[in-house]
Amino acid sequence: MAFLIWYFLITAIGIGFMPLTARLFSGFRDKGWVFAKSLSIFLSGYVMWVFSCMHLLKFSAFNCILTALVCVCLNLAYAFFCRKKKQSWLKGMDFRLVLIEEALFLLIFGFWTYVVCFDPAAYGTEKFMDYGFMTTMMRADYMPPTDTWYSGETINYYYGGQYLAVYLTKITGVGAGKGYNLMRAMIGPFAFLMPFSIVYQLLYCMQLHVRKTVGTKWCMFGGILSGFAVSFCGNMHYVIYRLGKLLVSKIQGTVLEKYYYYYPDSTRYIGHDPLVETDKTIHEFPSYSLVLGDLHAHMANLMFVLIVVGIAFAWALQQEEQKNNSCSGKEKMGTVLRKALFQPEILFMGFFTGIFRWTNFWDFPIYFVVGGCVVFFLNICIYRKSLKQYTVTTFLQAAEVLVIGWAASLPFTLTFDKIASNIWLTHSHSAFYQLVILWGLPFVICIGFVIFCIRSYCGRKGHHGRVVHSGEKAHSRPGPGDDTGSTAKRRKTKQSGIVGFFCYLNPADFFIFLMSLCAMGLILMPEVVYVEDIYTNSYRANTMFKLTYQGYILFGICMAYILTRALMLAAKGVKVLAAIGLLCLSLTGGFGVNAIHSKYGNIFDLERFKGLDASIFLEDSFPSDQDAIRWLNENVEGQPVVLEANGDSYTGYQRVSVTTGLPTVTGWYVHEWLWRNDTEAQNARVADVEKIYTSTDKEEVLGLIEKYKISYIYIGTLEREKFPNINDLLLQEIGTVAYSNGVDTYIMKVGQ
Repeated sequence: MAFLIWYFLITAIGIGFMPLTARLFSGFRDKGWVFAKSLSIFLSGYVMWVFSCMHLLKFSAFNCILTALVCVCLNLAYAFFCRKKKQSWLKGMDFRLVLIEEALFLLIFGFWTYVVCFDPAAYGTEKFMDYGFMTTMMRADYMPPTDTWYSGETINYYYGGQYLAVYLTKITGVGAGKGYNLMRAMIGPFAFLMPFSIVYQLLYCMQLHVRKTVGTKWCMFGGILSGFAVSFCGNMHYVIYRLGKLLVSKIQGTVLEKYYYYYPDSTRYIGHDPLVETDKTIHEFPSYSLVLGDLHAHMANLMFVLIVVGIAFAWALQQEEQKNNSCSGKEKMGTVLRKALFQPEILFMGFFTGIFRWTNFWDFPIYFVVGGCVVFFLNICIYRKSLKQYTVTTFLQAAEVLVIGWAASLPFTLTFDKIASNIWLTHSHSAFYQLVILWGLPFVICIGFVIFCIRSYCGRKGHHGRVVHSGEKAHSRPGPGDDTGSTAKRRKTKQSGIVGFFCYLNPADFFIFLMSLCAMGLILMPEVVYVEDIYTNSYRANTMFKLTYQGYILFGICMAYILTRALMLAAKGVKVLAAIGLLCLSLTGGFGVNAIHSKYGNIFDLERFKGLDASIFLEDSFPSDQDAIRWLNENVEGQPVVLEANGDSYTGYQRVSVTTGLPTVTGWYVHEWLWRNDTEAQNARVADVEKIYTSTDKEEVLGLIEKYKISYIYIGTLEREKFPNINDLLLQEIGTVAYSNGVDTYIMKVGQ
């Protein structure tokens, strides 16, 4: 039932946002249908967040529903306005494609929800942290939320993804336990269908420019391949270290009984195998995240970064006519700027890239550059007749994007202290063979496409400066891999060099050319620079993690387009190479199957089905705490401080604050160290917690209780494990027992 409520809600709100989405994605065959869902979640949730940060609206279920309805009504008003001007957002929509996308969304969402039900516990890795973010926001009246692991302070981390999960949870009323798992399951269909929509439109657009007729079968194939590559595939580590090892053993005649492939090895290879203590790195990708189940910033933001990619291509389509005709260079600068600075696509790229500071800070600079590349190079074509117009317009568009993003993220940045700011040159590098294993396949495919585009341009320049679109037959001698059997409208230009090259490319090839370069740059950048943080033994791990994660997403889109394009249009020899590339990419899809089996076991054994409740781990891992935590959830309102024993990161400590949303004095040590970079203050809190539990000085204990405004003290098995000499007599003397299981767990109510 929770699944259906969640699905129908996001679908209904998504439909309500279609007028806006159809405007942004007017060049898409589906009018951005799947993007409407993520846009609606983000924009309506953002409105609620802003009003909550300003203390104008409480973060309640009623107000969440109210903001969603108001946003939908504004969209409907916009649709009515367009209709009066005889414009319709339904015009040109391919309803057959929309139905296919919706069926796929429901199928994939249902699949991931079903899989999650075999291990729904928000316990292990960083699920504790993510679930704790959600439970504290479930109790919060206003944003920013209280840090459950650092009482008296707000969360100093990008919590936007978890906030949006809570926003949907409050609207649906399914509770934090189910909301956590429905949110992580919902990312799966978005990670599949948003690349699907982008690549489908890329291939459709490419055919319009290079063929007499347009077929949708190849568009469908490329779209599915893109969704598969982004959301389900791994890298060649799986192919070589699992499939390759099994093949070699078979050839040698040896038997590998019950050979087990540890799926995280695909994400912990450089610096781990062989071990390099000073340079352990991380190179995750979406399918690993979906299987692992952490609702962390990079995963939650996946369905929003793809909006920026989609809008960037939608803008390129919108500007195609201007690219072909070019500005004359004689228009007044004011007229040019009015046209350039008030484009919805540019405005929304600014909004989303800026607000990524709140959802996943790293994605802000990454997608500012990705979107900026499209604008920068397309403007070369649009303003090729006036260097002044090009320079001024591009500069002001960049400034516009930054200012809009700065303003949109202001409610977050006003209370956020940067975690890391220093950028340094790397002092160690990945082994070349490891880079080849992880990234060789997409690099070969994308470099091949880049070379093809350049050779195609150089080989098809006719006399008198005439240039034809890529894919069109020319009278000049074709180079290897040239498209055949296609015609297109020819275009004349006196431009040459880089200007002529970008004017020559059709919109789809232009976009994938840039995305390929961006993806390769994101992979290579951690080999050159890194952002400093607290992890000295893994000094570039976080940099590599955040950059290559986005590089993988862009690679998935690029590879699907390039391989499908080659299979559809290229010469026979290139088609063979494309088929080999497709085979290799398909083999990496085995990672998803292996990872799901490794993590969740036999998903066809319904006796192992556990449901959606993320707090189920209490029953198995903390049985003596289960009733006490339930008592806190049922009897304590607001967010008074509940003292519990602190512990190291990734341990079971903080199970009370995580499952109740009630703040404690200090929590996971390394995480708070990373977020605040103030070990002196943190160590003082650690020492004070120990004093409260073990001191024999009543006045000292009362003073610390007053200092941290503690309302309850929790004494359970982990507290007794952490502090063997716990002073039960003193603790019971300074308060009243609010709960006791009669054995070893009780809760003291202290203070006022």
